Amino acid sequence: MATTNLPRYVANTIYPHGRRIHAFFTNPEKPEASPTLVGEMIRYVIESHDPRLRFPVGPDALSFLGWRGALSDEDWVGLSGLVRDADYFERVLLDTGVDLRWKHVRKTPPAQSTAALCLPAPAPLDEPLAMLSTGDFKRGLRLLLDGDPYVILDVHVQTPSARGASSLTKVKVRNLRTGQVFDRTFRGGDKVDEPNLAFRPVQFLYRDADGFHFMDTQSYEQFALSADDVGAGAGYLTEGLEGIRSVVFNDRVIALDLPNTVTLRVAETGPALKGATATAQTKPATLETGLVIQVPSYLEAGELVIVDTRDGRFTGRARG
Repeated sequence: MATTNLPRYVANTIYPHGRRIHAFFTNPEKPEASPTLVGEMIRYVIESHDPRLRFPVGPDALSFLGWRGALSDEDWVGLSGLVRDADYFERVLLDTGVDLRWKHVRKTPPAQSTAALCLPAPAPLDEPLAMLSTGDFKRGLRLLLDGDPYVILDVHVQTPSARGASSLTKVKVRNLRTGQVFDRTFRGGDKVDEPNLAFRPVQFLYRDADGFHFMDTQSYEQFALSADDVGAGAGYLTEGLEGIRSVVFNDRVIALDLPNTVTLRVAETGPALKGATATAQTKPATLETGLVIQVPSYLEAGELVIVDTRDGRFTGRARG
C-alpha cells in the first residue's frame, strides 16, 4: 500500500493543527516508545486501510490520546477556532500539564527520520517555476508579477502598423492574494516568471463569525479564511461543497480555486412571467448564499440553477 496519503506533521505546515501535532510528538520530555514497537506500528500503518492511523502510538502518545479521549467531538473541533498557536498550547498546558511551547520543542525532526522513510524534501513554494513569454499568454495562465501571483482573465494582442515595431499584448489580470483586477501591457517577447503554487483539495465546512472554515481532504486538517481572503467566492460556497482547491503561496493559503460551476438554489426572485420561455428575458434572483444573478424570467423561487463561478453567469437549470 502506498503511503502518500498519510499526512506528515511538520513544524512548517500551513495548517495550525499540523504545527500543534508536531509539537506533541517532538516534545523531548515525552516517554519514548521502543524501536520494536515503532517498527511494528509502521508496518501495520502501511498495510492498513484505516484512515484513523495518523498519530504515533505507545508511551509517547499517552498524553495526547488521554487528552483527546477526555474531550467531546464538539470541543475537539472547536480547538480549530484557536487561531494563535500560543492559545492552543496554553489550553493543552491547563488540561494536561504538558508544555508544548516552542522553546521546549525540537524545531525540525531528526535528519534520519526523513531519509528512513524515503520522503523527498519539499520544494520551497516561493521560487518561480519557469519563465513565460508573451506567446504563452492565455486565459487562466498564472504569472508572477512584482512578487505576487496573478491569473490572466483576458488576453488581447495588438499588431503594430509601423514596420519593425513590436506587437503589444494586453492582459487583464487578477491578483490571487488581494483579488485586485487591473490591465497590464507587455511587448512581444517579454518574459515573466510563473509562480510556484501548490493546490490542495479542500471541502467547505461552515461559516461563522471567525470566517470560512475548510478541511483539507488529504490530511483532514481544518483551517479558516477571512471574508477578505475568500472574496467574491463566498457567493458560491455551500456547506459540504467539494471540488475546491486551496491555493498555497509562500507557505500560506492565499485563495481558493473554485470548480467552474456550482449548483445553488434560488431563494428569492420575482414571479414567473407567463409564456416566457426565451432566456433573452431575464430578471434578478437572490440565491441561497446571498449572491444575486440574472436568471431567465420563467424561473421561480426554490429552483436549482447552475452558475459559472468565473463570471457569475446563469448556465442552466439543475435537477433536484
